[in-house]
Amino acid sequence: MRVRTSTLVTLAVGVSMAAALACTGPAATTAPSATATATPTASATPTPSPTPSPEKEWELDGIRVRGTSVLVRLQVYAGIDVRATLDGRLPDLVNAFGPVIEHVFHNVAAGSHTVRVSDVVGFEQTDEVVVAVPTTTPGGPPAWLNTLITKLGREPVANPPVSIARFDYHGQTVYFVPQRCCDIMSTLYNAAGEIIGHPDGGITGEGDGRASDFFDERSNKRSVWEDRRKHDPGQVQVLAPVESLEVLILESFPPQYNVAVVSGLPNGCVSFAGYRLERNGKAIRIELVNWKPADPAMMCTMVYGTVETTIGLGSDFVSGETYTVSANDLTESFVAQ
Repeated sequence: MRVRTSTLVTLAVGVSMAAALACTGPAATTAPSATATATPTASATPTPSPTPSPEKEWELDGIRVRGTSVLVRLQVYAGIDVRATLDGRLPDLVNAFGPVIEHVFHNVAAGSHTVRVSDVVGFEQTDEVVVAVPTTTPGGPPAWLNTLITKLGREPVANPPVSIARFDYHGQTVYFVPQRCCDIMSTLYNAAGEIIGHPDGGITGEGDGRASDFFDERSNKRSVWEDRRKHDPGQVQVLAPVESLEVLILESFPPQYNVAVVSGLPNGCVSFAGYRLERNGKAIRIELVNWKPADPAMMCTMVYGTVETTIGLGSDFVSGETYTVSANDLTESFVAQ
């Protein structure tokens, strides 16, 4: 019955709708409305943004001459690789004091020299510097000794602090630099600045065998200079492990010689302290040292790092002669061009 009732209702609705349509007649035809056609607009071609030009992130803050050493001072505003050269020669020492980087060139000959500063982006600046002929003040220390004092004062702080004393020895005036960390032999100079021996120090503690009677025969000690710098008592100096040593000969005239050394940082508490350079005839000795905590119980991250150091040797080499360079426990020989 429920289905039948629904059918009847549906038929009734259908009849009513048919009657309504018959009364109204044919439906009026509605004209189609005009549809607005959008005119496509030409899309603007995007203008490419110009690539920003690199900016110079450093300034040459000054060039100073101290005896036979030239100091090039830079202000570096960002972490960019900036390098200074003197007549194409790399610096003997680089000191960083925050944003200030100082490139030091030792044993620079008297005369005019070209300083060139450049970065990896392409900016560069050149300037001229004049090193005067060394003069000796009457009654004062010889010129070579002033140069040595400048050199020692630029090296890492030694332990114990380095000093120079004057002695009488076998009828001549000599200058003595004591041994110091790490295994650096003492050095004895004659009045002309020539090395006449290493009385003590080194691995054996007995020097090189020359001037072995110095401590017995010396007399009339006079202090000449002492390094007043101090280092953190919580840190000690140790020899850095040397991974590689390579002698580089630059294409210049006269040829300039550099040494590229890779040294190690055994753990996260160790930092690079610097290097000391000494030349005795055809033998060149470089000592690279690290700082490490004095407390052996200090907890450190066991991450091994490396430091690459380029050391300038200058151009004072005789063509065809063989020279040796030692950096801690590694030694290389080369023939001068």
